[in-house]
Amino acid sequence: MIGATLANNGVNPITGVRALESHHVPKVLSVMSSCGMYDYSGAWVYEVGMPAKSGVGGGIVAVLPGQFGLAVFSPKLDERGNSARGIAVCNKISSDFGLHMLHTGRSTASSVIHATYDAAHIPSKRSRNLEQTRLLAELGHKVVVLEIQGELIFASAEIVICGTMNAAEKAEYLVLDFTRTANISEGAYSMLVGLIQSLSAQGKTVLLTGTEDRYAMVKLIKRGVGYTDDMPLFNCDDTDDALEWCEDQLLAGQASYAAAEAPLAAQSYLAGFTPEELEAFESMLEHRAYDKGMYLCREGDPGDFLYFILSGQVSVAVPLAHQRSRRITTISAGSAFGEMAMLDRGKRSADVVTDEKVCCLVLDYNQLEAETSPLGMCIRWKLITNIGRELTRKLRQATVEIKSLRS
Repeated sequence: MIGATLANNGVNPITGVRALESHHVPKVLSVMSSCGMYDYSGAWVYEVGMPAKSGVGGGIVAVLPGQFGLAVFSPKLDERGNSARGIAVCNKISSDFGLHMLHTGRSTASSVIHATYDAAHIPSKRSRNLEQTRLLAELGHKVVVLEIQGELIFASAEIVICGTMNAAEKAEYLVLDFTRTANISEGAYSMLVGLIQSLSAQGKTVLLTGTEDRYAMVKLIKRGVGYTDDMPLFNCDDTDDALEWCEDQLLAGQASYAAAEAPLAAQSYLAGFTPEELEAFESMLEHRAYDKGMYLCREGDPGDFLYFILSGQVSVAVPLAHQRSRRITTISAGSAFGEMAMLDRGKRSADVVTDEKVCCLVLDYNQLEAETSPLGMCIRWKLITNIGRELTRKLRQATVEIKSLRS
């Protein structure tokens, strides 16, 4: 456990308790490397390549920083006072698994940056109306996400900086996701601060996500960049939240975004409806209003209605254990939900709750099916066709996202 604690920068990996301040760890490992194996220390570093300490009782503790601690025991000593079999075992393990501390793999962009994509290819989970979707398809390249993984030290941090600066040549908003990142060295923190300051000087906006449990990171970066409350740096809970915020900035000032309400005719599911069809269809709908925080439906409820949102927005979430939930999407004015249950008459697969005051028009499926006139049949056909077209678009979008994340 002593070796594992030293390998883990002074923190016991089982209890999470810090046993040694981090600035002491390199000094201890340096002493172990230089003289921990008595007169055999030089040959040990040359052959085995791990800081180690032996004892005349026959024990050896070796450390590979950032990876593991190794302990062996065999009482038979050699002429230098080290465990003879212990040295042989450590030498074999180091050789077989390439563990020499000076034999390190070269960090590459693929090993440090898990994925890079823009909001045109992978937008947020917020569902928007047709015009907003069209605008974001054109403007989404201005928002770039870099998902960072592994340990950030000087070399890997330099790769992140180069990748971010390259992305910033065309992007206005940079989202750095640290969810998959392990340890971050003090030098890497300084480099990240310099990156944020450089991008800010160019008029770029940087958002950091995956930092909710990284208190030291947040503190050091805030101090380094001179953080103020009006900076959006840490304002987003996760990458999807950051994507949505950036999309809102891109759409701000656009007429389609500024509109507080979306008329029924603007709904994508009603594309191609004639004025007569639209009037007849609207007569089938019931107007409803909901206050903020109200559930329109819950998981397991019968799927009897199709909701067209005229104003406000709702969130669709899947319930999880321990009274938690995960957002699937947010649906705003000009969009609809409930179409899946219309097609298969199944039960609701998620909760839908209002994020603000919502006004909507609600279609009872049974009433639509009761309309057997030629006009009613035409309305039903166009509605189902549009729903199928929109579901196909979403499926294609999901395919593009999968390809983007794999590239």
